[in-house]
Amino acid sequence: MIKVVLATSLAVLVLLPATAAGAEPTFAEAPSAKLEGKNVRISFAAAAPCDVEVTILDVKGNEVRHLAAGLLGAKEVAPPLAPKSLSQSILWDRTGDRGKPVAGTGFKVRIRLGLKAKGARTVLKALTPVKPWRIGKVITDPDPAEPGKPGLDPAQAKTKEGKLAFTATLYDWQVYVDKEDDRIYATYLAYPSSIGSVYRYKGSTGKVDLIDGEIRKLRRPGEKFAVALNGDILFNPYRRFTRDFKPIPVPEGVNTHEKALRFDISLWRYQRSRPFHEQWGSGNDAFEGLDGRYYIHCARSIPFFRLFIWDTWERKRALIEGYQPWVDFGHGERAHIACIRVDTKGNIYLARADGPKGAEMPKQRYPKSWKYGYGYGSILRITPRDRWIRDIRLPMGAAPEDPEERGKGALWGPNYRIFIPRIDKCYVGVMSYLVSGCCCKSPLFDIDEHGRLYVPDADKEALVILDNAGNEVLRLQKQVKAETAKGKKINLAWPRRVVCSRKAIYYTDGINKRVVRIGLGYAAEATCKLH
Repeated sequence: MIKVVLATSLAVLVLLPATAAGAEPTFAEAPSAKLEGKNVRISFAAAAPCDVEVTILDVKGNEVRHLAAGLLGAKEVAPPLAPKSLSQSILWDRTGDRGKPVAGTGFKVRIRLGLKAKGARTVLKALTPVKPWRIGKVITDPDPAEPGKPGLDPAQAKTKEGKLAFTATLYDWQVYVDKEDDRIYATYLAYPSSIGSVYRYKGSTGKVDLIDGEIRKLRRPGEKFAVALNGDILFNPYRRFTRDFKPIPVPEGVNTHEKALRFDISLWRYQRSRPFHEQWGSGNDAFEGLDGRYYIHCARSIPFFRLFIWDTWERKRALIEGYQPWVDFGHGERAHIACIRVDTKGNIYLARADGPKGAEMPKQRYPKSWKYGYGYGSILRITPRDRWIRDIRLPMGAAPEDPEERGKGALWGPNYRIFIPRIDKCYVGVMSYLVSGCCCKSPLFDIDEHGRLYVPDADKEALVILDNAGNEVLRLQKQVKAETAKGKKINLAWPRRVVCSRKAIYYTDGINKRVVRIGLGYAAEATCKLH
């Protein structure tokens, strides 16, 4: 039965060459966009297998719909692309990313081929001793072209010095991204709980500002902050501030009494009926998904994981999903959720250690026996539904009796004692972060508005971009050319956390204690007006 489940439920990675050796991607057929009833028909063709990105722009050049992205010519492609074809014909229903009609005229279609790295630069660096556990000096103007130390050789990793270097990665930058404006908010954390000052870096200027004073004025005791797609700084669904730290008015009818604005996991059954929930306690984390909803992950000293969803846009609680069957902290299982991301359609992506039963995981170079080490993990994609929790009521990860329901999920964990129900897709063994990840910190991997996944592969000293079907779009490994110094390269040493804006990738370097920005570009680009 399990073999059948794997054959029908799990993603198979398809790797195709971007183009012929040394050739840049080009268009074989120029893009066109024509009205077809109330919809728009977009057509184009590439000259050879490569990745593509299709975006709708309004008359001012703003991105209003991220229509498609993925590898052309692959057997399995990211919808709405057609499989096994370099020629595409895509229908746009004149709605935005969140399904609402887009008003206006003068729309353009922008099509890009061949995603590539434009150059890397170090933007923040920490000088932190391994022992004692404390935060050291932060350099806000590091040498942008500093190569940094490379990753350790596997033989070196087994030595005392290697283990010390590995343990030191528990000191980590926490990075949150403003996707629209290409900004990041970063703070350095010395494990387990010493949090440093908050810095903001803007990609367009290349400058870092210390904003710790502004954040402290806004933050209440115990609060963490998140950054929305439009750049808002938020502490809960309605305590939001602009990029300039000015408060955003609370919608009418919201109970703003302090007791109504806090969420305690021990009282979740009572508090879920309150006006809204706020993350509360060291084991909780919250963020706004690309679908505009506010997500609260709750995992305190309790034997289960729950995810609460608050619909900020509709001003009411849209879903309350309890994913108790998914995670069991008992019996020695390493099955906690390491990271949660949400795409524009509301699909939830969960990073977990290991993989489903029967799946072949990548061979790991570094020792698995290190303290806190997890090695390779996988990402699950789930589509939440209103009746999900009522349909699935299971004790601590037990497999359901219904064969149809068993066929929709998979057994998980080192000893395969946890059953995860209703998996839309599993990206098996796509990420390696070497040391433990946790939802109570910043993201380990990220997803853009086109549904592409940006994941770290620290074991191979690489950053990987996948389309939503699991095809590898871009792999940056070992070194990336420096942006500011011709001929120099920056080492990709143990990438730990990855976030993406519309213009760049930002990752944390576990060995060199720094944050690195890698600019993104395309080999070919064309736009066409809607006729």
